Amino acid sequence: MEEMSFIENFGVLIIAIIALFQPWLISLWKKYFKPGIVEFFETAKIEIGFNNSASTIGINGTLRSYNKDLYISKISLELIKEKDQSKHNFNWQVFRDTKLYLSGDKDVEVELPYGILLSTQSPQRINIQFHDTNQQDELKAQFYLLANSWLDYQEKHFPFKTRTYTQDDNLKLADLFTEFDKTKVPTDSFTKANQEFYWEKSKYELKMKIETSRPNKIFESKFNFKLEEKECKRLRQNIFILIEYVCHQKKFDWNFIYTNYEKSVHNSTS
Repeated sequence: MEEMSFIENFGVLIIAIIALFQPWLISLWKKYFKPGIVEFFETAKIEIGFNNSASTIGINGTLRSYNKDLYISKISLELIKEKDQSKHNFNWQVFRDTKLYLSGDKDVEVELPYGILLSTQSPQRINIQFHDTNQQDELKAQFYLLANSWLDYQEKHFPFKTRTYTQDDNLKLADLFTEFDKTKVPTDSFTKANQEFYWEKSKYELKMKIETSRPNKIFESKFNFKLEEKECKRLRQNIFILIEYVCHQKKFDWNFIYTNYEKSVHNSTS
């Protein structure tokens, strides 16, 4: 009877208090206890490159945060080639404009990478080019030697003080480079770049690692794609372009591969 009397007297008050605090308790749970999640939703295609930045991978898509706002401190990629199980790591290096200019009369804007505050209310578009910085380091010394060797070769065979900077001079420099290209340093540079080139016909697994700060977590998305032999051969032609690019011969358009995402897995955390 006493229990019934207590419920009758205070039941409505207790329900009212629970109803009053319920939104606050839910908000508290979401903010401090329910774990945040970051997902990446891919769009367009994966861009594969090999150029003056060594091997590159371009990713375009949208980041979305669930449950709480999160600060993304770093995004990186791990590439695994199925053919030989070799692994290569890529760091974010360039943020590119997410707008598409159909007229072609506007240069693409790029920025250095920076941390991203990802709000649950505002998904973030990204267009990021990732670089194999280990491969860059492997090639750096050889191509520094190449650039300086070309300058020395010019000074020996066509000194700067003798030039008039006319069209005839440009033609003479072009002929001179043809002869220089047959010497040891350019040949060694081509060999080095060819050895470092690892894109070939195979299936690949691409793991995107999204790192957050406070809480310090890593969210992973996995993708599969494949490259065909003819695509890789066309990309390998960039090595010839690279030799001339380092020697400031011409402005070239690099070859890229644009390949489809075949499968994706989201929400893996560590």
